Amino acid sequence: MCLHPVTATEGCVGAFRWAWHVEVQGGSHRGGDRLFARVDESQATFLLADVSGNGPTAADAADALALFLANLQPAPLDPAALLRTLHTRLCQHWAASVDDYWFVDALAVRLTLSTGTIEAASGGAPNVWVREMAGWARWEIPSGGYIGGPDENAVFVVAARPLDPGGMLFAATDGVTDARDPDGAFGVIGVSAALASAGGAEPRNVVGAVFDAVRTFAKSSWPSSDATGLIFGW
Repeated sequence: MCLHPVTATEGCVGAFRWAWHVEVQGGSHRGGDRLFARVDESQATFLLADVSGNGPTAADAADALALFLANLQPAPLDPAALLRTLHTRLCQHWAASVDDYWFVDALAVRLTLSTGTIEAASGGAPNVWVREMAGWARWEIPSGGYIGGPDENAVFVVAARPLDPGGMLFAATDGVTDARDPDGAFGVIGVSAALASAGGAEPRNVVGAVFDAVRTFAKSSWPSSDATGLIFGW
């Protein structure tokens, strides 16, 4: 179950559609936001990772994450097992590093296309919303803590739910919610309002609507971290 960096901004398999957008804010010394995926006729698996830190170690951690994902064996891991595997490997990989600090927030999510079942596991962040018949609502996924963080025994669990016809999932890294104006952060409330305004638009248009709202809100006061939005559904 190899996952590879996503370069296209959108894609589809039959009725299943996905799109994402990233606003790169960090310098070359930072890991930044990364999206990895494997999408075929039966399943769609995404890993959205936010690598932060100080010094070259953060960028090295992002590269190590990509290498591990490209060589994952054997066959499909559920989202919690995926995060546990990455957590263990990154802890081992950086056990001797004491010069710089870094951490990885990550969301692993898998959609089984034949049943519409979403399984997700959280490693710190991002925030997640799901569109149902009644509209967009937050999906609170229990977090096991940072990937590769100080707790080597971190426990990651799977949360599952159906994604009904017409449903969508949207995930945003903290660069989206932390965008600020003089009175405060864009936050979960800002994202929720932008999603509600976007309604039933195409995935790429929903992502675009969220980032248009962030730009209008924050103007030039973006946070120093990357900002990424991922959306998928029917």
